[in-house]
Amino acid sequence: MDVPSIVTAVVLLGAGLLVLAGALKVPVPDAAMATLHRLHLPSGRIAARALGLGEVTIGVGVVIVGGRVAPAILAAVYAVLLGVASWQRAAQVDCGCFGTTATVVTRTHLATNAVFAVLGLAGAVVGTVPLGTVAADAGVLGTLAGVVLLVTAVGLLRAVLVRAADATVASSSPAVLRSGSPA
Repeated sequence: MDVPSIVTAVVLLGAGLLVLAGALKVPVPDAAMATLHRLHLPSGRIAARALGLGEVTIGVGVVIVGGRVAPAILAAVYAVLLGVASWQRAAQVDCGCFGTTATVVTRTHLATNAVFAVLGLAGAVVGTVPLGTVAADAGVLGTLAGVVLLVTAVGLLRAVLVRAADATVASSSPAVLRSGSPA
């Protein structure tokens, strides 16, 4: 595999994770509403759902468009998410990333955001391949296998982030409740 192909694969993973996070916020916006409220931003249901739809739109755009600009936007989004998650960790509040208020921000979470910000920048430098081109080159079976692998990888990454948060809560002091807020 050449460098643009490797970068494309990891940028697609970051875009897929963003799509999943956004898609989970749309039907159940409560956690996103709480996060927006803590950030002193508009925090109604419409704002929270718009945030989720924005994440889905950016993630899908990165997958479809490829090139250099789309991964640069993804890098900027993950850099902002890293900043927000850092603040949430310091304030001991939940992230609400995957539609639940019971997920604390862990070092794994911060590292994931940082890695995808850096890899998005790498994609902006070398360029990524649009999904249509990847699919045309891979054929039907290759495309199907790629989609299955991408969905599986996104699901596993989400599971790692949630399990890391659960482990952090389980090992924390009794002063930290399941919601991650001080007692």
